[in-house]
Amino acid sequence: MKISIFISILLLGAVILIVPCCDQDKRIVKPAPPDPTNQEPVILGMSSDVSSVRSLGITTLYCDAYDPDGDPLTFEWKSAEGGFPSGNRGNEVDWQGPDIEGYYLISVIVSDHQDSDSSAIGIEVR
Repeated sequence: MKISIFISILLLGAVILIVPCCDQDKRIVKPAPPDPTNQEPVILGMSSDVSSVRSLGITTLYCDAYDPDGDPLTFEWKSAEGGFPSGNRGNEVDWQGPDIEGYYLISVIVSDHQDSDSSAIGIEVR
């Protein structure tokens, strides 16, 4: 008697776990694929306050972009040298040059969480 109650409870639990993941035809429901009609973001341009900074100097970088579908955009900035004292996210960031003179590329990736566009700007450290 106790065994049959235990087996009944196990079977009921299995049904509860299985039913939500299947549709009426008993096929496993998969998440919807990314929208095939999504258009990638478009970077219109990049700019900075100045074209050169002194060693350890700071300049503000800007990225002008839009999404043809109107999707919200994220901006992620990267640089092999120097850094982003206030963070590397957003369409406007501060970049601090390294303490070594040279010409440095700072890139940005703009994403609508399905597709992306990227670009780079050069800043001279003198």
